Amino acid sequence: MTHTQDFARTYQELALTLVCDTSKDRNMPTILASAFAAVEQRKLAVWIKGHVIPGYDPTVWRRDDFGHAIRFSDYGNRSSTYGWEIDHIVAIALGGSDGLSNLRPLHCTNNATLGGLLGGMFKG
Repeated sequence: MTHTQDFARTYQELALTLVCDTSKDRNMPTILASAFAAVEQRKLAVWIKGHVIPGYDPTVWRRDDFGHAIRFSDYGNRSSTYGWEIDHIVAIALGGSDGLSNLRPLHCTNNATLGGLLGGMFKG
């Protein structure tokens, strides 16, 4: 088993543990816990598609398709130097899907720029 596969298995086990532990909390519906686990699994599946940086822990660091370093824990943090988001390779507006094959991890700055370019195409 590769280091990345081992990380994925450990991360999925953690997500399942959170679902199990959260499900016992009578204040939080089971469906919310399941939704959380699904979001975390999707995030991990997209993260693994990032490019490994030789010499760095691939569970923490990757590069996006444009070569920018991203850090797993900085997901969704646009104020971080290493923040990243899930990007559609082919935008939904252009016929793309939400399937994993059309998703990639992308540095927040790159994602915002690409979104702005797409918006400009529809305005003018």
